[in-house]
Amino acid sequence: MDEVMHRFFQEAMPYVLEEARREGYKKGHKIGIKEGKTEAIVSLFRDNIINEAVAAEELDLSIEEFRKLVLEYPKE
Repeated sequence: MDEVMHRFFQEAMPYVLEEARREGYKKGHKIGIKEGKTEAIVSLFRDNIINEAVAAEELDLSIEEFRKLVLEYPKE
């Protein structure tokens, strides 16, 4: 049994780890895109380029949720 497990780890684990790395990259990429969009929308709102309703709609938030986000979001 130990030999079977050892062989599994030698042969299969590199593929398992590579798949986990790819999935982690995809998830991180999606989070990064969302964060970038949020930062851009909040910045446009703070610079009075778009109004609160447009900003909330772009982020698929209620106006109340957007207001909370703006208060929590770091100013540049």
